[in-house]
Amino acid sequence: MTLGTIQLGSMLHTTNILPCLFSAIDKASFTGLALTVTDLVPPTMTGFLDRGIDQIMSSGATALFNMYEKAMIRAMPNFFQLFVRDVINDYIDGVVSLLGKCPDTKPPMSGFVDFRDLFLDPDDALASGGSGDAPYGNVIPWIMDIIDDQLFSADESGQLSVNELMVRPLTKSQSGIEGSLHFNGTLIDLNKRQVTHKIWTSFADNLRLRLSDLHLSGLDSMRVPTEILSPKSSSAHTLENKISIGVTENVSITDNSDSLRASFGFELLVGGENSPLAMNNLMDLELIVPSLDILAMLRATVEVDRLMKFPLKDITNVDCWISTLWSSKNSGIESDAGVAIEYLNMVLDDGMMVNASCISCTNQMLNQFNSVLSFLEDQEWISNIRSRAILIGSQLAQGEWVQGMIAKQIDSSSRRCPHLNFENSMPLAQKYQKFETTREMVDGVLYGGMTLVQVIAIVMAQKHTGVDLPPPVDIVVSGADKTELIDLTDLGSILSWGDMVLDEARTYLGGVVESKRGEQVLGITNLLQSLILDDDGLL
Repeated sequence: MTLGTIQLGSMLHTTNILPCLFSAIDKASFTGLALTVTDLVPPTMTGFLDRGIDQIMSSGATALFNMYEKAMIRAMPNFFQLFVRDVINDYIDGVVSLLGKCPDTKPPMSGFVDFRDLFLDPDDALASGGSGDAPYGNVIPWIMDIIDDQLFSADESGQLSVNELMVRPLTKSQSGIEGSLHFNGTLIDLNKRQVTHKIWTSFADNLRLRLSDLHLSGLDSMRVPTEILSPKSSSAHTLENKISIGVTENVSITDNSDSLRASFGFELLVGGENSPLAMNNLMDLELIVPSLDILAMLRATVEVDRLMKFPLKDITNVDCWISTLWSSKNSGIESDAGVAIEYLNMVLDDGMMVNASCISCTNQMLNQFNSVLSFLEDQEWISNIRSRAILIGSQLAQGEWVQGMIAKQIDSSSRRCPHLNFENSMPLAQKYQKFETTREMVDGVLYGGMTLVQVIAIVMAQKHTGVDLPPPVDIVVSGADKTELIDLTDLGSILSWGDMVLDEARTYLGGVVESKRGEQVLGITNLLQSLILDDDGLL
């Protein structure tokens, strides 16, 4: 047996670690034991009947020592090289022979791992509904206790130790600033060089939306309550995860450095010589969140057989770890993903702020974008969009489309893991769910999109009519008698194509159309498939 072929299940008991390590030793011995002696201290003998006898015995021993000291110094290296070395090697052989038997794994090799028994001490596992017999050993509960004590202990202000021990060193190594991450370059680039879709051709020849240069700060403000991979007593395969970041009480955002901040470059290009919407705007957007709480319930079915028989040689192979989540019979039978998000929710502080500034904008009205955002916040539009986005994100995470993507990744990882030998296996008949929109997504897109269209219409109206209107927030506040206002219910009086755009958008996005594959789908689904999704409905 080699060290790489030792199975993980045998190492999960602390009493088995040394025997398993010794089992990988074929032969251990000292091939040489060199000793250099330059001097020996004469012995002193005490403890006889009285001082006189002690002195006589010591004098005699010193005399003998002086006679044979040089001979002993010459003999000592050979004594250790031959006799002492052989004694030590015999002892090592005995230890290896005694301990060099790695016990076989005892848990049943079928079914799925009970996380209560895997992560908790036997008493806690029993109280939570597990067997309490430590079927997966005591090493992992011991490691989890160390992690809880060292990383997730909190100080008086509620901040976790993981901020100082891990987050700050890791973020500083990436960005040079503690608690911050910086990703240069383009993150998302949706570039349509030639618009062919009917709904867009009348307004633009080419479109581009690009996000770049992401900055994240305040990551070193993790606080209580935070739990990672916490088993639930109600289920053997459910893990609860809570992450809290940011301030713990209401403080001024501008004066507090613990707020979670995200900033990125936003570029929107609408091209076309005759396009009424032609623009090329590059903006810097910043999102400030005083506190963020995330709760995620994960259901994972880890196969006992694959976990217990996991060879140490693949311990650093991510694909092999992912493959433990897959219940593959390699028989063409359709299977479900081994991990799923049962529940996902995010709570954002009501003090969330959005700031924007123009870097290079062809439309100068965007310099007043912060006023627009302030107006929309006063109307609770941003908070509504935030709630709708969280709901849509939660539904997507729990939906069949995301689960299909997870299943596809697990399937691919299973085939790339060296010790599973899937190279010559027949393809699985797994069918991954295509992307489908939900009613909440359509409503959210229409709610947010129509509001933005109306704001754009105001900007375009100001650009083309030459009416010097104050910013939207001032329109609501002042409402002067002689101020020329825009009637959002009758955009056709200002822009001849305004009402037509809104009507066409509502009809197309909410109606049923025929996709390029001949399927009857919602308009917004067809739009997403034609712009950003592949033929399988995946990103």
